[in-house]
Amino acid sequence: AALHYARNVGGWSDEIGLYVNIFGHNKVNSLFIHVVDLSELGPGFGFQSFKNCPLDAVLKVLREEAASQVSATTVAPQVGHRMTVQISNPFFAGTDGATSV
Repeated sequence: AALHYARNVGGWSDEIGLYVNIFGHNKVNSLFIHVVDLSELGPGFGFQSFKNCPLDAVLKVLREEAASQVSATTVAPQVGHRMTVQISNPFFAGTDGATSV
């Protein structure tokens, strides 16, 4: 939606960046995306770059996690029985980026 807007409203270049603020590096307790015209960067972009993660990187990690072998199986508890949860890999299992640590 943001890219569609930037392409159609006028006044934006073809160099659009979408950035997510990383948890712990923002003061707003919610998810938001910065839409940036990369051909019109000001000094604040470089100064604040430590807290901005490209949306493509976030989507890549989410896709890695969704496709990974991490799975949980639950059995509905009955009276007097415990719930069983099996996790094949409780750690990050990505092959690149943040989940490969």
